[in-house]
Amino acid sequence: MLFFDPILSSDNRMSCASCHLPEKAFTDGMRTSISNTGHPLKRNSMTLNYAVYASGYFHDMRVKRLEDQFEHVVFSEDEFDSNYASIIDKLNKSPKYADRFQAIFQDPRSKIRNHHIDYALTAYVMSLNSFDSPVDQYFQGKREDLPAEIKRGFNLFTGKAACATCHFAPLFSGTVPPLYVESESEVLGVPNDKKPLLF
Repeated sequence: MLFFDPILSSDNRMSCASCHLPEKAFTDGMRTSISNTGHPLKRNSMTLNYAVYASGYFHDMRVKRLEDQFEHVVFSEDEFDSNYASIIDKLNKSPKYADRFQAIFQDPRSKIRNHHIDYALTAYVMSLNSFDSPVDQYFQGKREDLPAEIKRGFNLFTGKAACATCHFAPLFSGTVPPLYVESESEVLGVPNDKKPLLF
């Protein structure tokens, strides 16, 4: 409910799902995301699929725990442009949220707290790890064969195109095998002036 509810933003217009659309693998599918005022941001929204397995979050890996990620969106002037006190006030005034948070967290103070919001959103994001694509099903032995176009794409992705040198199977997110306990991030930007480097 929280993930799809714009109640989390200061103007009640933007939700987590504004930039993380389920039908687009929990990205926004755009070159760069759009701010709460409609102007383009510097980066696009990363997928939340399999985010539970990452060891760093955001493009610059500035957050190390999934439950700490949300506060960066709350305080960002370009995103929710809000604060926890305001959000908690709105949620505590909502019978549907107040009752559900109390039922789940059973806090004797009967008020929603910052960490309740963070943990609720984290619990939802942790569920986004289905491992049920045709490729997943094939490697799990749940299907005998793959369509030719999927085979060609997988072979290109893991072979000539070299995508899999950074996007390691089965998560494809930069979480590094064989132990999958760290995530790596690469800077692939090209300078605007494109002048040759002089050594």
